[in-house]
Amino acid sequence: MENFTWNITIKQIFEDNYDEFKSLHWEYLNSNIEDNINKMLICRDTEKLGCTIYQCPNVYFQGAPHLLEV
Repeated sequence: MENFTWNITIKQIFEDNYDEFKSLHWEYLNSNIEDNINKMLICRDTEKLGCTIYQCPNVYFQGAPHLLEV
């Protein structure tokens, strides 16, 4: 018997299959489910979330660019 190792995430499964599932089984979905799935799908996507954190290497400070004083 062979052992297989796959590096796949739940997020990848949803990215590959959620649109089809949604079109076939829309009656099982409500706004709370869709909101949480959408949050998972945009997780770690700074273009969609709109935030990057910067940290100064010499001073203990970190923050989002829109919160930094110029």
